[in-house]
Amino acid sequence: MTFSDSGLRLPKNFSSISLIETESSSSCCTDESSTISRPVTNVMVNNSDVSFQGDELQIVPEFVTLEETQQILKEVYTHKEDFVWEGFDQRRRVQRWQNLQDLPPTMQILADRIRQKLCKQENIKNTSNPFYEISFHEYHKSQMLRHLNSNKTHVTTFETPNVCPNCCQVSPNKECHCFVAVLPLTASLIENTNRPKERSVNCWDLQEPRGEHATSWVLPKMSLIVKRNGFLYKWRNRIVQILDDESNSNSSNNTAYEEDDSSDTAVLIKFYHVPNDVMEISRAVPSPEFGFVPTPEIEAEQSRRRSMPIPPMEDLLTILVTTSPIKSNPSTELLERVFDTFPNGGHTFAYKCRKVIVCDGARQRDESTTQKYTNDKQAMRNGLVTSEQNENYALFKANLRRLCEEASQNDDGKDPPSLFSNTTVHELDSRHGYGFALRHALHEIITTPYVIVIQHDRTIMRPSPIQETLHAMWNHSNIKYVGMSMRSNLMYSDIFYGQYGKAYTEDYKSCVLRPPELLVDADRYGPDSDSTDKMDYQGRESLRDNIMNGVDNYKKGQQYADYVEWLEGNPDAVPPGKHQMTLTPTFFWYDNVHICETQHYRDFIFDPRYKMVVRGGFVEDKLSPIIKKTVERLGLRDGHSRFGCYLLDDHSGMFFTGHLDGGSFLDAATREKMLLQRRTSSTLTDEKSESSQVQ
Repeated sequence: MTFSDSGLRLPKNFSSISLIETESSSSCCTDESSTISRPVTNVMVNNSDVSFQGDELQIVPEFVTLEETQQILKEVYTHKEDFVWEGFDQRRRVQRWQNLQDLPPTMQILADRIRQKLCKQENIKNTSNPFYEISFHEYHKSQMLRHLNSNKTHVTTFETPNVCPNCCQVSPNKECHCFVAVLPLTASLIENTNRPKERSVNCWDLQEPRGEHATSWVLPKMSLIVKRNGFLYKWRNRIVQILDDESNSNSSNNTAYEEDDSSDTAVLIKFYHVPNDVMEISRAVPSPEFGFVPTPEIEAEQSRRRSMPIPPMEDLLTILVTTSPIKSNPSTELLERVFDTFPNGGHTFAYKCRKVIVCDGARQRDESTTQKYTNDKQAMRNGLVTSEQNENYALFKANLRRLCEEASQNDDGKDPPSLFSNTTVHELDSRHGYGFALRHALHEIITTPYVIVIQHDRTIMRPSPIQETLHAMWNHSNIKYVGMSMRSNLMYSDIFYGQYGKAYTEDYKSCVLRPPELLVDADRYGPDSDSTDKMDYQGRESLRDNIMNGVDNYKKGQQYADYVEWLEGNPDAVPPGKHQMTLTPTFFWYDNVHICETQHYRDFIFDPRYKMVVRGGFVEDKLSPIIKKTVERLGLRDGHSRFGCYLLDDHSGMFFTGHLDGGSFLDAATREKMLLQRRTSSTLTDEKSESSQVQ
C-alpha cells in the first residue's frame, strides 16, 4: 500500500520513508494464507532523516472494514455512561476493558483477529485473555486545535508506565514479545514521537542527534499499527492532529455516532499485549528525588511539627527582593515605594524579618554585542546597558547601601524602626538573570525554612495573611509555594476551565486546599473586611473603579461559584464570625510575590539535573511548561503535587499585589534629559519625513 492514492490531506512537509527491514520484521503477519494484507513498508513523516526499524514498527493496512467500524461505534456508544475523562491538556473520553468477555461483540472479533495474527509466536492461542487491557479513545479536533499553536510544549508520553522485565532493552539475552497494537477507526491521525535520553518520566532532554528520531508521522485510518521493543518502550508519543480525507466527509461513515459530533471526533483503539506489572502506574512514578513525594519520614516530621509551637515569623521567613538595571537608576524611590507596602504583611513581617536585596550584574553594550534589541527597556530587561546606564546602576547600588546602613544606624529604639533596617545588599559580579540571581541567594544567603520573593516593582496592596500562610505551610508539607494573587491570576480557576474545559472540573477541585490555618476572623480577611477596606488605590479614583468592577466580575466567575458550592455542602465548616480562605492549585509558577519552602526551591526547582531554570531567564518561563508536562505524564493530582504550588484567595474579589512602573520614578534631571531626547528624536524624524516628501 502507498499513501499517494490514500486521499489524505497531508501537511506540505510530509514525505514517505521506508521501514528498515530485518529478518524478524518480515516474519510477523505475513502468513500467505491470511486474508489480511501484508504490512506496509513505508511511513509518512515530516522528518525524512528519521529511521524506523521494521521489527519495532509494523503497519497492517485495511485491518477493519467500514461496516465493522460502524458496528463497533454503534456498540460502544450504546454505553456512553461507561466513558471517563482522562488526560490533561489533551483531554479525551476513554473506555477500558480488561476482560475479553466484557468487550462489545465486534471488538471481541477484532481482539481475536489480532490474537490469531500477531500472537502466534507467543504461543497463547489457548489463552482466554491475551491482552492486559483494551481501550477506546475519543479525540476531539477542537481540543487539539486549541493547543496546536503551542507545538513546542506538546507533551509526549510512553505507551506504558513501565518496561517489560524480559524486554531486550533490559537484557540483550532475553527475547521480548510485548506489543501495543493501535487502530485508528474513523480518521487518520498524526502522532508526534521522540526518544528521550533515558526512560524516565521526569527526563526532559531528548537523545542526540534529534533528527534521527523526533518526527510527526501518520497513523492511517482503519490500519493496525503495531509497536514493539525499543519503539514501544524507549520512544514517547502524542496524538496531535486529526487528518481530513474524502471518506471522512462521507456521511455514511459517521451515521453510527452522529450524535457525538463525528466531524469533530476521531476514535483510536489500543490493544495492550504486555505483562501486568508493565501497566502498574504505582511502579512508574519518578524517583522520590523529583519533587514532593510523601514518605513515612515526612509524615513523622509533620506530626512532630504539629505537636510543638510554631517558631516566630522572623525565624521562619526571609524577605528576598531582586533588582536589576532600570531607567529610574540612580534613584532608590521605586524600592522605597515597594518597602512602604511591607506593613501590609504585618508588623513582624515589615520590621523583624530579615530582608535581603540581591542586585543582579549587568553587561555593557558595545560594538561586539551581537544580540540587538528594539529599545532600551528590552535591552535592560536582558541585562544589557549603555555606559551611562551602567554608571547610574552603580550609583543606585551605592545609594541603596547607604540607605540600608543609615537605617540600621539611626534606629536606636525607634518605634517603628525604618523599613530598611535589618536589610543587607548583595551585588552579583556578573549578569545572572532573575532566575539565577534567585538561585545564588538561595544557595549563599537564605538560611530560613521559607523565603518570600519580591521583585523590585511589586507591591503588597492591602493587608495580607502572610503569617497564616506560613503556618499552613509549616503544618502541611505538601504546600510548597503560595503565590499572592495579582490582577491577572486572581480568577485562576476560570482561566484553567476556560483553557482546558469543564471536563477537568472534578480533578481540579480535588487539588483545592482549605487548611484550618486559613480559617480566619471574617473582619480581618475576605469580603467587606479590614483588608479590603485598606486596599491602596494610590489616590486614583479610576483605579478604585477598576478594582470594584473586578470584584463584581469575580463574583460572577466559576472560582467564586466553586467556593459558594463548597460552603453550601459544608455548612458546619465555617463558624459564625469566621472566614475560610482557599489555596487554589496553579499549574503556572508565577514570579510575582510568592512564599516558597527554601529547600524545595533550592534543591528541587534549581536542581541542575532537571534544567528547569536557565541562566538569564525567569523561573516561570521554563518551569511552568515542565509542570504541565509532569501533570500530563503523571495525572493532574500526582503531577501537581510534585510542585505543590497554589495561589491564595480570600474570596473578596480583590488581589493582594500590584505592579509599579519603574519609569515613573525617574529623578527630575533624568526625566528632563529623557524628554529632551524624545523631542530631539521626534524633530529629526519630522525633518527626515519632510525631506523624503520633497525628493
